[in-house]
Amino acid sequence: MTLATPFKVIANDNDIATTRESKIRFAKIQDLKTGETIGIDAQIESSFEETALFGFASGNPHQHCSARWLGEQIERAGRLATEQNIPERPISIIAPLAALSHPDAPMAAEAGARRANICVQEIRIEFPDASIYEAEDIAPAYIESFFSRGFRVGIDARQSWRSPFGAYLSSVIEAVRLNAVALDDDAPFTADRIENAYGSGAMLFAENANWTDAERLSNMGVRYAVNPKLNG
Repeated sequence: MTLATPFKVIANDNDIATTRESKIRFAKIQDLKTGETIGIDAQIESSFEETALFGFASGNPHQHCSARWLGEQIERAGRLATEQNIPERPISIIAPLAALSHPDAPMAAEAGARRANICVQEIRIEFPDASIYEAEDIAPAYIESFFSRGFRVGIDARQSWRSPFGAYLSSVIEAVRLNAVALDDDAPFTADRIENAYGSGAMLFAENANWTDAERLSNMGVRYAVNPKLNG
């Protein structure tokens, strides 16, 4: 006779449950004076560093590869922009720190754009300042591998801005992303960098900006912002 038991028999399943892909949402990059939208920012819910950290647990061993991750995000953003009938370009995507020096990253990025059926010129890849600064001697060659394929290139300077902005970088860097909260008119080092970048023709745009700050930021050379707020 089998005794009744409140406990269920649970099979020993060693398969790792997969998790959902991180969401992508688009934010407008707007002219602070006119309100015109001059591009879109693909904001990815989880960064590469976060997905790589939990890559095994999520059941995707490929998430540790920055090149593959970048290519997949370019494909996803391109497809989503088409599906949502978003015409503004370029689409800005922030690359992982490790992607700049990964030998396969340029090819993976190009393949991602091809799979999404969009032109590489529609994508601006923004490399964190730290990745350029740490590879100062060979960063131009790494950047050239993306630029020569037709990608637009930018610098993500929200956390730091120490990368050299010499003759070469000033000719290929299209945009610099800044943090409006961290900008200070009294910081001569930042002001000099902004002046050099603006003078070379780079587009300077800020996150965490308010419409009420438009005049102050514009006087500094920062004329664009990501989804500027109505007030502080």
